[in-house]
This record gives sequence, C-alpha cells and structure tokens, in this order.
Amino acid sequence: MAEERVEFKDAGVRKEFFQKLKEIKGVDTWEELYDIWGTGRATFQYYRNGKFLTPRTLFDFVIERISPVEKAYFEENVVFKERYWGAILGGKTTCVRHPENFEKARRLAIKSVRKKAALRNPDFDLNIPLSPELCEFIGAFIGDGFTNKYTKNCWTEITGDKRYDGFYLEKVLSSHLKGIFGISLRIYRCKNKNVIKLITHSRTLFELLNKRFGFPGGLKCYSVAIPQEIMDSSEENIFSTIRGIFDTDGCVFFDKRKIYLSPYPRITLQVVSRPLHLQLKELLGKYFQIYTAERKNGCYLEIYGHMQFEKWMRLIGFSNQRHLNRIKENYKLHPGIEPGTPTSLA
Repeated sequence: MAEERVEFKDAGVRKEFFQKLKEIKGVDTWEELYDIWGTGRATFQYYRNGKFLTPRTLFDFVIERISPVEKAYFEENVVFKERYWGAILGGKTTCVRHPENFEKARRLAIKSVRKKAALRNPDFDLNIPLSPELCEFIGAFIGDGFTNKYTKNCWTEITGDKRYDGFYLEKVLSSHLKGIFGISLRIYRCKNKNVIKLITHSRTLFELLNKRFGFPGGLKCYSVAIPQEIMDSSEENIFSTIRGIFDTDGCVFFDKRKIYLSPYPRITLQVVSRPLHLQLKELLGKYFQIYTAERKNGCYLEIYGHMQFEKWMRLIGFSNQRHLNRIKENYKLHPGIEPGTPTSLA
C-alpha cells in the first residue's frame, strides 16, 4: 500500500509541526534539515508551505518523539490521505478511457522504481555469517545507534562527535557496512553542532537488526543487550562487539596525579541498560579485574591499571581514532603491542 500523506487543517499548526521537527533533529537552519532528511530543498519547502502534502513517514517521525499532549494536538489537526490521491483520481479516469495505455505506463513505472531502489540499497542475505566486522558494527550500533521503520521508509543511523569520531564513522564503520552489505551510506555533519551521523535507509539492514538480532525500532537505550547469537559465538566475535561498544560509548583516560609514577590508564563505560551492564560484567570479568557500580544515572564499569590496559590492547583494542590518539599522546605501550585493532587473539 502506498504511503499516506498528511494535510494540516491550519497553516499555523503546520508551522508548529515543522518547527518541532527542527528542534528534534537539533539543527539551527532549514538548509541543515533539508540535507539530513535527504529531501530536495524545493520539495521540503513545498511540504512546509502546504503546496505538497506532508509524507506520513515524516509525520510519524515527529509524533514518536513528542509528549502525549503534543501528539494528540497534531493528530487532531490533520487529515490523512492516500499517497498521490490527486493523481489516483486522474488515473482512474484515464484507466476507464484508455486502459491499454494506463497498464503499460504502470508496468514501466514499477520497473523503474524497483531498479533505482535496488541500486541504492541492494538486498542481502539476512543469514550472513557472523564475522568480526559485522560484530564490530553491531557493537557500535549498541553504543550509539538508532533504527526504525516509518511506513516503508527505513532509517538506521550511528551518531558521534564530529570533532573526534569523523574518521571512525567515515572510514571504519562505512568500510564495514559497504564491504559486508554493499549498501548506500550518507555522512551528515551538523553545521552548528558537534554532531556527525552515518545514515542509511536500507530496508534489509533494518530487518537484520530488528528480526535477526532483536533490536527494537525506536528507543533502545534502557533495554539494549548483546544478541544471544553473538554471546554464543567465538571470542573473536565477542571481543569485536565489545570493541564497537567502547569505541562509540566508552572512554579512555590517563590519571596524571602525582601519586602515580606515570600516567595511570583507565577504560570506562557508563550505560543505562542494566542487561548490557550485566553482560559486559560477565564477559570482561573472565579476563580482567573490573570495578562496577549501579548508580542513579546508569551502570558504571571500569578497567584500570597498566597490566590490564595492555592486556585490553592485546585482546580487544580500539578502532576509533579518538581513543588511539589519546593513547599515543599519553602512554607508551610495551614493544610488540600495537595501539590499534588486534589481528589475532594473542
């Protein structure tokens, strides 16, 4: 079924709606919003001024992220219409008068749309075997990812700080996604905020995350966990997943207080998901002495000390240049230990 369109009953309500969308996406200008949403400037302006009816996808995106009172207000002030409702009316007339031409045009249009969609985001096997690259992406998604489906429009993104995470998103994760799935990706940098996003609209990737690995659409931070399939797999896959989590959501710092002869390394992570915290506590507790705590604002985990830090670098390591640069500037690893991603489980 074609995607519905939304007609606002009042121009003032429509203006409030698009202002709310701007606030949700955290942008300062309309140009930034056009870019991140992936719609042409002229088309989006037509949505804003009411010349074009607003896609249901865009409407649902906002409705899911506002208070119940605001949601009720907008829903009471719109009318839902079938997509291309005007064209459909004209098409029915054409179909009656010239049925042979109508059917030929319909087949050509369907073929063209399917071909373009397949080129942008080709389907892939949902049962693709687990690999370190796939597991590292899953870890990064657990740390700072989001996915959802709005009618037929699928949206998956991973967010970072554009000052420090640009290389990681553009080179490391993008390379993994293109190499494994061959899907189309966009990198978006907010102009007036320190935000960078890796975005894809692949339907198959959404299904992989949702159906195979069990990640729900929408908000996941309070319940997210490492999929059982990965928990039951090899050490290499588990370590790659942990690396992805810490690359996106973890922190490496060096305590330089005078009580230490040299910078004292600490690897930390704070999450609000208790299931994820318990998993990491169990997994990392097999290899490291760790400090954990459950606090009001989340669950905290820390690995500390020179020997444990170097063991982390041998077993798990980092792929994010943010962490690697900090290590390079503050710590001298023993010979034979590389600062980047381990090539084997030494």
